[in-house]
Amino acid sequence: MQHDYSHYYVLAIIVVCVIAPISEETIFRGFIYGWLHRWGPALLAIPLSAVIFSAVHQQLVLFLPLFFVGVVLASLYQGSRSIIPGILTHALFNLPNIIAILSTTTTC
Repeated sequence: MQHDYSHYYVLAIIVVCVIAPISEETIFRGFIYGWLHRWGPALLAIPLSAVIFSAVHQQLVLFLPLFFVGVVLASLYQGSRSIIPGILTHALFNLPNIIAILSTTTTC
């Protein structure tokens, strides 16, 4: 008997490509980067916020790639003074990753 799990895929894409980017950009760029930048220059706040962003994901093998994503997202925030470009970039970064993850899972 085969089951339809398509609603789980849609839910996963919504969570990973909408909710996560909005919440993470609000927290990491809006709050953490903003706080770090109040205490130091952007050249220090950008990589430091990227380290925190990467560490919170708790994926040692992804630490360096997530660090670079964090640098890009913090730089977008610094340049635009808005979390919207970061949210859109973050969502577009997450989309192929969640599709790859979902396409490799098998159901019994």
